[in-house]
Amino acid sequence: MNRSLIDHPVSRRAVLLGASAAALTSVLPLRAKAAQELVVGMYPGAWEDAYTAIVVPALQKQDIDLSFASLLADDEVAKASASRGKPPFDALVLDPGPRIVAIDAGILEPFDATKLTNRDFVPPVFVDQWGVGVSAQMIGIGYNPKKVDKPTGWLDLLSPKYYGKVGLTGFQTSSSVLGLLEMNKQLGGSVDDVSPLFKALKEFLPHAGAVGDGVSIPTLFQQGQIDVLFHTYTGISNLQARGVDIEFVNPDSGTPMFYNTLHIAKGAQQPDLAYKYIDTVISAPVQTALQAKPYNFLSVNNNVDLSADFPPSVIKSHDDLAKMITYDWAKINKYLPGWVDEYTKTVAS
Repeated sequence: MNRSLIDHPVSRRAVLLGASAAALTSVLPLRAKAAQELVVGMYPGAWEDAYTAIVVPALQKQDIDLSFASLLADDEVAKASASRGKPPFDALVLDPGPRIVAIDAGILEPFDATKLTNRDFVPPVFVDQWGVGVSAQMIGIGYNPKKVDKPTGWLDLLSPKYYGKVGLTGFQTSSSVLGLLEMNKQLGGSVDDVSPLFKALKEFLPHAGAVGDGVSIPTLFQQGQIDVLFHTYTGISNLQARGVDIEFVNPDSGTPMFYNTLHIAKGAQQPDLAYKYIDTVISAPVQTALQAKPYNFLSVNNNVDLSADFPPSVIKSHDDLAKMITYDWAKINKYLPGWVDEYTKTVAS
């Protein structure tokens, strides 16, 4: 008889998530006493890999079994919104755009930072009444140094020098949005006027090495089908850790950046466990492990030394984050549906 199924019976939320018993128990140890169950929304891929390796064991030491609903940010918001106050997870991770949508939709519990024992080690800018930042994402250019010259800025991606080598992503992810907006800025545009970007993309598309989303383009790079892309430092470092020939470039016009944040879902079944989860994630030992290779999540804990894992050409200290380029995501959200439609038409034409 499978003891893990006895020790960890499939919960009602497991049924809501549509997960099999095998999937739910794959990372759980055998225990004499039943642990408390916590289900959280989690980005698939690098995030789920890192949290499985680092956060799951840290919570097991507290007798908390952590399971993931593998969802992108927009899907987390959609599932929580459709749950009518009974979300299939207790906490969720969000990018800044979906975060605003989640707040407006009323699917987040007001956040009480006094419940975090590690609160004082996180800069105030990372904490507000809705959640706490757990990682900073820097956006730049990745290139294969064995096959192409080092790009210096966003407009290099559109130059004849890189025809047939650039992987182009649309407005599907926060990193893609910022990369395209920075390209638009260098073309003379602004958030209120992206016509320069679409004009340039229409001219460039016949020369793109590939057009895809935030998952397919890194895969094509890994397969050697393209040699240039724009992506997060974390994503590029993860490719590097797999043995892929890729280097990160801070664009000469500055590095755009955004924070990933953790939140308590409105109607969470285990809010106390969710706070323990978030407190564990921002703790120095876990932040140190998440920041180390191969995960490269830029820590938000002031007690974690960035120089131990990041080259000085990328970032020297937490103070450098204040110098990076940020955007008004409320304004971005207002325009984003129109940009997505226009991008789809441009690619299809």
